[in-house]
Amino acid sequence: MVCPLVSVIVPAYNAEKYLPAAIESVLKQTYRGWELILVDDGSTDSTPAICDKAAAADPRVRVVHKPNGGFSSARNAGVSISRGKYLAFLDSDDLLAPSFVEIMTNVAVQQKAEIVASDHISSEDEPVFGKIVGLNVSCEDSMRVVEKILYQRSVVICSVWGKLYDRKLWENIEFREGIGYEDLDIIYRVMLSVEKVAVIPQPLYFYRQHPDSYIHTFTRKRADVLDVTDRMLAWMRENRPQLVSAAEDRRMSAHFNILSLLYKNRMRDKVLEERCWHVIRAQRTKSLRNPKVRLKNRIGALIALVGGRPMVRLLSRFY
Repeated sequence: MVCPLVSVIVPAYNAEKYLPAAIESVLKQTYRGWELILVDDGSTDSTPAICDKAAAADPRVRVVHKPNGGFSSARNAGVSISRGKYLAFLDSDDLLAPSFVEIMTNVAVQQKAEIVASDHISSEDEPVFGKIVGLNVSCEDSMRVVEKILYQRSVVICSVWGKLYDRKLWENIEFREGIGYEDLDIIYRVMLSVEKVAVIPQPLYFYRQHPDSYIHTFTRKRADVLDVTDRMLAWMRENRPQLVSAAEDRRMSAHFNILSLLYKNRMRDKVLEERCWHVIRAQRTKSLRNPKVRLKNRIGALIALVGGRPMVRLLSRFY
């Protein structure tokens, strides 16, 4: 049996602190049929040299040096030169479990699944991945998987990492460049292009939490999630009306989060604040009445309904 080639794509911008560990996690894969594509996105530190050194040491490592264009641009560049039957995305500060590629590929082949998704570990400290015994793989309808992602009640989350994709799924779609939350912007469209998703509840991916992570900082770019969820809702209304309620709740969650960050950081932006409140006021009662909405969102909706702006502003200081 010929092992299908898997392309692991790593976008890297000024990633010298963590990139060597990410590369090493690919080199240590128990599955040997992979290629590693390192996309140096105009880095100004030692990232280019780290990439070139890795390529010189192993012919399976390929490097793209390009002007800085952002995360989406780097991923698109990697996809465009990939040669694998399957694709996987690895962020430059994260790690793959040693058996990630082997398990994900075997499941894809055995289940005839075009997408395989695993759970992940999230921590500041690098984990020790144990041997995976007794996989409990389930094949789920893609509509159901996306619904759970939008309600934020699933081991499968909105990231593109932690998953394996049949490469053909990326032939007519690419990451939207120049935006934040590019994963949330694309994942539902990719997943809903297939009928089923194979889900592995065991963690095979390590997401590194650290103070420099995007999720731990607040910039105006974070507000891109409002446009992303607006587009998502419009897409669902046109293409998957069964998922409109889930998209509405995810949209409110995004607007509530940005509003809370504005208040917590004492940032004054009347236009952005009113935009968030417009969505929250329109959605809060629906979310309260929807049993599929997670408890955290229902509590937020209740606070917005009963306490209004003063209560949300007060509680956000302690969030």
